[in-house]
Amino acid sequence: MSRKTIRVFLIDDHAIIAAGVESILASAPGIELVGHAKSARDAWVQLDSVEPDVVLLDISLKDESWTAHEAPLYASELIRAGAVGYVTKGTSTREIIHAITRAAEGETYICEEMVEKIILDKEGRVQSLLDTLNRREREVVRMIADGYTLERIEQALDLDRRTLTGIRARVFRKLGVETEAQLTRTLHDLFPRGI
Repeated sequence: MSRKTIRVFLIDDHAIIAAGVESILASAPGIELVGHAKSARDAWVQLDSVEPDVVLLDISLKDESWTAHEAPLYASELIRAGAVGYVTKGTSTREIIHAITRAAEGETYICEEMVEKIILDKEGRVQSLLDTLNRREREVVRMIADGYTLERIEQALDLDRRTLTGIRARVFRKLGVETEAQLTRTLHDLFPRGI
């Protein structure tokens, strides 16, 4: 008995990435690329007619609000929002094929690069990384996202620089970001109405 061919639709606006993914899929037994769109708008037009089993979506599309990012916060929030899998552009060919197969079977798949950085609750569901922050860390995150300088945060929360620097470092480590700009961009992308 032969297994069903997995029908994949690709949404990616980067020609070289799309060509690479198309090549990977063309060489994978049991997987068929049934369409490719360069924008979310184009994808909506095509998706009904091709009926894919799996959609590979680049979250950095120019016509969407996402920013190219591989922070664990993106992975955790996208899975919590209903995505079945998450891979980065650095994921190996073998792992991409495995992720597609798992997604087609309805199983959640998070690439090896991100899986160690994602937190699961007792039932095995992805927990928001924001839930790992304590009250003070959340206050600092909100203020950074709102554009407060470190001096303004120190004054508003009555903190000294050393304490604030420690809180900021813990937040960056927990959320998988390296700069305030990266944190702000990520939070605004994922939570446009605020956290």
